[in-house]
Amino acid sequence: MDWEKWSDTLATTFAGYHPLDFFVCGYVKDKVFSTPVPDITNLKARITDGFATITEDMLKTCGEKLIID
Repeated sequence: MDWEKWSDTLATTFAGYHPLDFFVCGYVKDKVFSTPVPDITNLKARITDGFATITEDMLKTCGEKLIID
């Protein structure tokens, strides 16, 4: 495997993302896969519900921590 090419591709892939994107994806993933997913319909519902639980205060707090750190 060409690790240099792989790392360049990875860097390009993540270049357009903000740290809050990673927070949101991780948070929703934890909500969705907290228990086994029985079917695709349930998966879609869990994803929608996961995003619905994110509040403005959560994003604001995470953003403030990023600025401080």
